[in-house]
Amino acid sequence: MNESSKSVSAQKRYAENVFAKMKAIVEQPGYPLLTNYKVDFYTYDRDQILREASPGARFLWVIRESGTHLQRIGVHNQSNEAAMAGIHAGKTSTKLGCELYLIEGGWLKKINEVQAIAAINRMEFTIDGGNVHDAKGQILASIDIEAYRKPMDANNYAKVDFQLNTNRSVSELKYAEVAALLTIAIDESISRCQSLFVRVQSVTIDGMDVSDAMDLAAERFVQCETALEPA
Repeated sequence: MNESSKSVSAQKRYAENVFAKMKAIVEQPGYPLLTNYKVDFYTYDRDQILREASPGARFLWVIRESGTHLQRIGVHNQSNEAAMAGIHAGKTSTKLGCELYLIEGGWLKKINEVQAIAAINRMEFTIDGGNVHDAKGQILASIDIEAYRKPMDANNYAKVDFQLNTNRSVSELKYAEVAALLTIAIDESISRCQSLFVRVQSVTIDGMDVSDAMDLAAERFVQCETALEPA
């Protein structure tokens, strides 16, 4: 097995550990929620966790009687608004309401609505004009979006390119940062086009496809982040 394969496996092991903790909650004997639309959890939530979970990535998880809602938070206002909508839908969907969990650092913490809103409003990234800032206010990257339409097509299309701060290289990005940039690319395209019907055709970071950047970040996950892997 080459080093890249090992690194991807390390991230997947971390993510599978997180998903196992989620699964333990909804599969408790007599658990009253998630009695319908289980595909929300076993397919969509699972896929997102396996793709994005790493130290530094925070998620709000809403469990309803009919389905779940999982959202990366603290990355972009568009995602934060979706998280708030998930809370509202969970509270009002049935008399049972919902349960809210903060997923952070490989652990799950049951929280109330006030705590959820505070977690949502804690931003790790902000967008100022054409720049993406990190939690310290430093410029991580500039963002360039090419938005366009196709004849006889109601959808909007976008190509997104990030140019990193000259003090950083793609190979130095953490897994959570690359995943956040992908979320920002999608959410910022939606905001710029003022439409939910946006198909992001490509995302690059200093010219590198985001999927390749995630593979590189996975190598750093092995070297720098597995010490934070939950037991």
